[in-house]
Amino acid sequence: MTMQTAILLIKIVASGAPQGLASAARDAEAPRTAASADSLSIVFLANAGVLIEAGARKVLVDALYGEGLNYLRMVTPSVRERLEKALPPFDGAALILATHTHRDHFNAEAVAGYLRASPTTSFISTPEAAEAVSALQPPIAAGRIHASAPADSNYLAGSAPGVTVRVLGLPHGPTSVPARNVGFLIAIGGFTVLHIGDTRVDAALLGRLTAPAVDLAFIPYWYFLDPAGEEAVVRALPGAQIVLMHVPPTESDYVKSRGGWHTLLSGIRTRHPNVTDFGAELERRTVRKSP
Repeated sequence: MTMQTAILLIKIVASGAPQGLASAARDAEAPRTAASADSLSIVFLANAGVLIEAGARKVLVDALYGEGLNYLRMVTPSVRERLEKALPPFDGAALILATHTHRDHFNAEAVAGYLRASPTTSFISTPEAAEAVSALQPPIAAGRIHASAPADSNYLAGSAPGVTVRVLGLPHGPTSVPARNVGFLIAIGGFTVLHIGDTRVDAALLGRLTAPAVDLAFIPYWYFLDPAGEEAVVRALPGAQIVLMHVPPTESDYVKSRGGWHTLLSGIRTRHPNVTDFGAELERRTVRKSP
């Protein structure tokens, strides 16, 4: 396997039964309607954080990052508390996934807090993130923390249907704080979901993610500020429903110079009706297979 192919394949089965891009709704606790067999439910938290639900299965991606960074979208204190204590509607996740260790995607204490409150949950991330969580006291059982790196090739099987995750070696974009970044291909409820964290714009790299077919993809918004990045996404993910992530609360000068984010998004959606973004914390959407 190369760095750009799947490097870790894990199938996790959670004991117990957690409760489970059409209309969007916001509620103080995000309504807990379980997704049906032909649909997936996604709940936006902040920045790149999302809760994915399919029936009785839940996965949290880039959702537990503590205080975060104040110039990016952050969860409100009440939502953060419910997340870190594994309280409804965030309870019973089979997996917590973190793409990298930057403070707007990951916080070791927040992840550990959830793992202690939810003994059936496992954590998958980079070696750096896994080591940070493992170092905390009281310790989390080693079998619940899985480190992934480009040299790894591993498979862990559960005894019943669950959630399957493939971890992808995807380099982070330009940053003043270097960090190993990974992406996740998540098979859940008959859907394949892609989350690429802060992957740099690289058409050739993204083009290697076309198999298996992706139903839903969480993509950094900056891909669609770059014609080459936009084309790469469209070519690599034909038929996928795409949600733009990491949209900052304050528009950059570059975005303002192009008419502002809403103008940009309107243009993107005119070209690609399958692309959208989230507006508010705890906004919930139902995703169905494309016809």
